[in-house]
Amino acid sequence: MFNSYHKFWLGYTSFRERTTRSDFWFALLVHAVIFVILGALSGIFASLSNPVLPDFMTALSWLFKEFLFVYFLATILPFLSLMIRRLRDIAMPWALIFLNFLPIGGTIALLIICTLKAAAANSAIKEFSYELTAPKINETGKVRFSQAMKHYFSGYVAFRGRTSRASFWWTQLIFGGTTLIMVFLLWLSNYFDELIFQQDFITSAIMEVLLVLYLLGILLPQITIRFRRLRDVGLTTFSTIILFIVTASCLSFAFLLRRADSMSYGIHDFSLANQLLFLLGMILVLTFICLELMAADELTKEKENLFFRKKD
Repeated sequence: MFNSYHKFWLGYTSFRERTTRSDFWFALLVHAVIFVILGALSGIFASLSNPVLPDFMTALSWLFKEFLFVYFLATILPFLSLMIRRLRDIAMPWALIFLNFLPIGGTIALLIICTLKAAAANSAIKEFSYELTAPKINETGKVRFSQAMKHYFSGYVAFRGRTSRASFWWTQLIFGGTTLIMVFLLWLSNYFDELIFQQDFITSAIMEVLLVLYLLGILLPQITIRFRRLRDVGLTTFSTIILFIVTASCLSFAFLLRRADSMSYGIHDFSLANQLLFLLGMILVLTFICLELMAADELTKEKENLFFRKKD
């Protein structure tokens, strides 16, 4: 069952192979259980919270709702690729995945179709397995600036592989600087709109839309390049995922707790918890920066374990 779910994640960009009926349904079973657990935890904390003014339990409920939403977004591509491979296994056209756009009934109909047995005509198509090809981005030694920029965009879904220290920091300098410039231009447009029109005008709205689109555009590449950089340092995929989840959870919960604090009109005071979460968040962010500043293979071990990979 868990092997099937592992394949569910590994095959997020595999659309040309096929998935057996057992792998498909075992993966969906674990997928559904995770949805139920996250939804149940959110509901449990919501039932324990104050029904009038937000409190600590309310913030926990919001946090698990965020987990549920982020998990849903993260699994869209793996789910679609899994369904396409299952349709290929039963010799049905992949375009049937658009049935998902039909309210309720479309997805149910598609799942019923996916219960069919494998078609003998497509038995020659390779079944998706754990056999992994060479990583798309695997930087070692010196990397040119142009090559670093090319890998940044071509590896936008490449979580495997390695990114060198110089390549990583070149891209951070360019895209971090671009973000600061766009934020400055947004502030400037807001300032002139207020000065001339005494309110936000179309230039501010355009700059806000451009900034949001830009940030959304670099979100996935920023995540994948960090996965590759931490792997280059010596962390395993497991330890990298744990570090990402803990850091994001801490920062998100700190924000939600401040929101609950402000919405309770001072009735609930979470100042100590906010300070502790802020301190923990800063420690985790500094940990990321320190890891990203390390040289290649600095944390590798003679024997691979759960957190550190084996020295090449």
